[in-house]
Amino acid sequence: NAAKGYPPRQPRETADELAFPRLRMSAGLSGPPPADYTSYVLALEWQPQWSLRACPGSASADPRLIEAMAGSLGAWARQNLSLHGLWPEYTNASAHAGWRWPQWCNASRLDYRVCEREEGLDGCQPTEQALADYNVSGRWQSWAIEYAFGSLAAHEWSKHGSCSPSAEQQPAQLEYWSWQEEAVRVAAAGHGSRLVSASAGGAVRRADLLAAFERDTGGRAVALRCEDACRLSQVWLGFRAEPATLRPLLDPDHAVAVSGGSCGQCVAVAIAAWSGCPRRATFDRALAIAAGALLGLGLLVCALPPLRQRAAHLARTLRPAAPLGRSLAMSPAPLAGEKRVVQLQDLDVRSPRTRRYVEGLLAADPHELPPPPTLRAAGGAAAG
Repeated sequence: NAAKGYPPRQPRETADELAFPRLRMSAGLSGPPPADYTSYVLALEWQPQWSLRACPGSASADPRLIEAMAGSLGAWARQNLSLHGLWPEYTNASAHAGWRWPQWCNASRLDYRVCEREEGLDGCQPTEQALADYNVSGRWQSWAIEYAFGSLAAHEWSKHGSCSPSAEQQPAQLEYWSWQEEAVRVAAAGHGSRLVSASAGGAVRRADLLAAFERDTGGRAVALRCEDACRLSQVWLGFRAEPATLRPLLDPDHAVAVSGGSCGQCVAVAIAAWSGCPRRATFDRALAIAAGALLGLGLLVCALPPLRQRAAHLARTLRPAAPLGRSLAMSPAPLAGEKRVVQLQDLDVRSPRTRRYVEGLLAADPHELPPPPTLRAAGGAAAG
């Protein structure tokens, strides 16, 4: 591989991992030899929640997946747990320097660490035979819809399938894909998966959901993954690998405990129903309207004090004696030198001082109006 321009590299370690080696327990070991592990994590995803990340506007938007979810091919995914992946796992991490699982393994045919950088390279994708056999309506296009209409198949093969015996023994990758199919079909018939399906569009107590899945694992712990306020997104189950062939042993007697759940604070877990992507355009339009209304309200609030002062000033200055609409009879805007047609007797001007001011207004050139009088309140302070 070095001759191809891919120099071997050590597993990536952050500064924290170097300072605190136990943090490696949360990471996978990149580049180990394939077929060297003892168990699996079967990761299932609840597609009505998981697929929201493929909606327009998200970083991983994928219109093909959204279209499939809405159509007839999405029938399984809308009502059943779908396949995320079958991940080789180290049962005893301490025997592997603290690493919990192998990933992007270094097979004799290809060092799959190159796929970590670019999954579109030759060898990182499912083979043509695998696509012909599995990307059909009865397989990926039902129970692994993100494999059929997304990019998950390439990622799962290069990161996890590369560590299976298929990476060395099966050029067509078929053994690994067949193990995935067997695992997802066994899980779909289990108590936990059936409870999730029956609860679609509602919610179920977390304790009841755990108990149902643990009936399928012989009481061994499973991991429930939640997002968006206790909405189920994934379920992880653990099973041992048959020592000689590494085939997953998918029965309660061979289950192993799995950690990594994120629903621990949830009393109940929501099982979302698929209703399509959120209407972002409608939301954005409503947000713009609301923002405009708030801006208008803010301007009005800012304008109220001067408006109140001006209204009070006018109320003290001019008091209509006739109903509104007859108190002032004004002609169109006067030309320079013309007088306004306002009848002083129509105004109830009680203050002599103000009366003189109004008389001045009536007699003055409209471009040379005198300043208003300074009104004084009863206490003697200037009033606006």
